[in-house]
Amino acid sequence: ALPGLFLIGGGIHFQVCPTDGLLDGTYDILCTGEGEEPFRALIDDYFLAGRDINVLPSIPNISWLDINGNPEQSSLKYVADLASMPLPDYELLDTDFYYRSNPSPAYVMFSRGCPFRCTYCFGSFKPIKPRLHRIKPLIEKMSLLHKKYGVKSFSIGEALFFIDRLRVREFCEMM
Repeated sequence: ALPGLFLIGGGIHFQVCPTDGLLDGTYDILCTGEGEEPFRALIDDYFLAGRDINVLPSIPNISWLDINGNPEQSSLKYVADLASMPLPDYELLDTDFYYRSNPSPAYVMFSRGCPFRCTYCFGSFKPIKPRLHRIKPLIEKMSLLHKKYGVKSFSIGEALFFIDRLRVREFCEMM
């Protein structure tokens, strides 16, 4: 329906299988790790700079096909300090629809990664330790979402939220 549309895929599947969807032409580029930095770099350094394929190896966490149709993959890079990441820009989101008239919870991620290496989990092959958001900046972000955008509930995105009792206590006391 949209010939020439440039498609970027991402998610857990492509972290495990970084060429699925490339070889059959479904996607032009895949994000094979955390997506914040690669997406920004793809826009700034690739699209706005004239789509020079030579810049792709310098963009972390992506895979693509070279000019001969062979899969290539850049190095993996992880955000070391999750608190350094800015709050997403909600200005263009219809926050009245999502948070006021149809109250959906805002998703808040407290950590990335897992301390365990369960063989059945996609995280078992990742060479990175869990990284935790600091509690105070999270509470500040949640407060901003509540005051500015009318968010009334939050969904905490953390499979292991209760693994650190002191951290849970800190969160509860600050809330």
